[in-house]
Amino acid sequence: MKTDILVWSSLIAALFPRKDDLDGIERIALSFGLSIAIVPLLGLALNYTPFGIRLSPILIVLSVFTIALAVGVYIRKSMIPEEDRFVVNFDEFKDFLLAQVFFYKKKKCIDRIISVILVISIILAISMTVYVIVTPKEGEKFTEFYVLGPNGTASDYPTNLKVGEKGEVIKDKV
Repeated sequence: MKTDILVWSSLIAALFPRKDDLDGIERIALSFGLSIAIVPLLGLALNYTPFGIRLSPILIVLSVFTIALAVGVYIRKSMIPEEDRFVVNFDEFKDFLLAQVFFYKKKKCIDRIISVILVISIILAISMTVYVIVTPKEGEKFTEFYVLGPNGTASDYPTNLKVGEKGEVIKDKV
């Protein structure tokens, strides 16, 4: 789920708002670990509510949790001087990727090929994840069958019929 990614990144940003708190690798590792721990716990708590574990309640709970964390991040970061705040600079990351894949002159040809394959694999994995989320699998279909008595209730129905004896079947139109 996309919201899953936002949950863990928001939680790490709320817990460690300063840029000196954690390295980038530590942030990513903790993010994945906390995601694996928190999202199932939210699902378990949701299981004990009248709403149960269905798509809409799960999305609502994860969205509310993520928004609450984002508000917490905003409050915590507003109390920290701007030069000490952790900020993800996407322009630098994009430039780094482009330099690594295409424009780095000292790289060997095999290194460039492996880098391109890695970037394509990551893009493919992300697009497959989005596809799986957008087109959910169709659920199982069940047949409803029950026995009713002559007056349409689940009582007073014949339990033993003999050969030649007539019984009545009520077909309910759905």
